[in-house]
Amino acid sequence: MSRARKEYEFPKGLKRERREGVDNCCEFCGKKTSLEVHHICGAWLSSQNDVLTPAIIKTLENQLALCPQCHKVANECQHGWDAHEIALVAWALFDLNPEEVEQAQRHTYKDLDSGSYRKERKPSGRSGKRKRRRR
Repeated sequence: MSRARKEYEFPKGLKRERREGVDNCCEFCGKKTSLEVHHICGAWLSSQNDVLTPAIIKTLENQLALCPQCHKVANECQHGWDAHEIALVAWALFDLNPEEVEQAQRHTYKDLDSGSYRKERKPSGRSGKRKRRRR
């Protein structure tokens, strides 16, 4: 079962530490501007994997401080990753076993784009059909 995206958000202090650590310059283009913090191993992808827990994902090593334009490009690149590429990134960043990560990956952005991903629904707590109200 996937975890909530909110569990993967970086703490504000950690975001500030990353931005200040690069002197408020984009780590890709070098522009000194307002920066956004990017998950290298993305929150949604990680939420689809039991090995990539929030404790692993919410680390300084998994962050890049990027200008809005570079952040958009980085997100678009992630949409092309398959389970094997996600596993290699997790191995490089966190020294995790890539085979375990790849096998645990339930969905990728390619699944979303192709329409083969269906969001897991939580049980509503009701069984059967709705009861009609009596008037």
